Amino acid sequence: MLSERGHELAFVYEIESHDHTRLVDAEHPRVQLWHVAGQKREDLFAEIAAWDPEIVYMQDFHDLTIARHLIRTYPNAVFSHGFVGTCVSGTKRFAFPQVEMCQRPFGPGCLACYLPRRCGGLNPLTAWKLYQGEKARLELLRECTLLLANSQFIRDEYLKQGFSAERVRIVSPYTTFMHVVNGPVERPPTGKVLFVGRMTELKGAWLLPEALALTAHVLDRPLSLVLVGDGPDREHVLHECDRWKVNVEDHGWQSAVANTNIYQDVDVLAVPSCWPEPYGLVGVEAAHSGVPAVAFRVGGISEWLIPGINGEFAPPDLLMRRPFLLD
Repeated sequence: MLSERGHELAFVYEIESHDHTRLVDAEHPRVQLWHVAGQKREDLFAEIAAWDPEIVYMQDFHDLTIARHLIRTYPNAVFSHGFVGTCVSGTKRFAFPQVEMCQRPFGPGCLACYLPRRCGGLNPLTAWKLYQGEKARLELLRECTLLLANSQFIRDEYLKQGFSAERVRIVSPYTTFMHVVNGPVERPPTGKVLFVGRMTELKGAWLLPEALALTAHVLDRPLSLVLVGDGPDREHVLHECDRWKVNVEDHGWQSAVANTNIYQDVDVLAVPSCWPEPYGLVGVEAAHSGVPAVAFRVGGISEWLIPGINGEFAPPDLLMRRPFLLD
């Protein structure tokens, strides 16, 4: 979009992917790419200086040497859509003795909580390295020109760290579903509950088979689970579906067009996240297709889920269950 308006663009990226290489084609003649791997930092900085950017936009930076140079050299805007510099593990929650969202600001006290509250793994050396890394990121973010957050929830995290309100702005996430505004659609119920996303313990798909089995019993009609996505817990979720005798449709990752079609054939989207979602974009995508969502009241989800309008909140006691990884 910026290229079409006459702006010259350049990308510095750390991980090779199709998304980067496809930017250079006949439709994007103004795009310059720099791949970090295998390039001396001084040579990279010299090439960037020769290109002479007016502003630098950054997100998900891992190489602090590069990030520090860019932030200290050029006017910049850094986009944070997670807990960069505000959480040792990046999950902003305790997992033991029960799941509980973490409210504390980032600091040395986080190390005291990390192991006993199961914020992450059980290796104290890893905890120390992660803490030092996030501390360095937080200190670097304090130097940025402008910090962008994808929700009021994430903005508040940085305000708790002492950032000024003027320097932290909200940029609402964009979804390819924005052009689809179907609104509520009257149609016969299908009995299908949809989950879209990575199948990890934090995303909570493992909660759904039992929840659907119990709900189907109360409603006295069958319900089925539609899975779109993949991840390390996929086999466990499928095992739980078999255990609770829940019919499942396993689609794997799908294109945006395919997702649109799937949304037309389900009753509700389940967002059973067991951590404070920074925003929860999938719920907005579902709403644009006329599909309500049911989710826990965690993180930025309450910024788009309005009970009785586009969904409902699930009882919080379900969230308090210990994750299966700790059983």
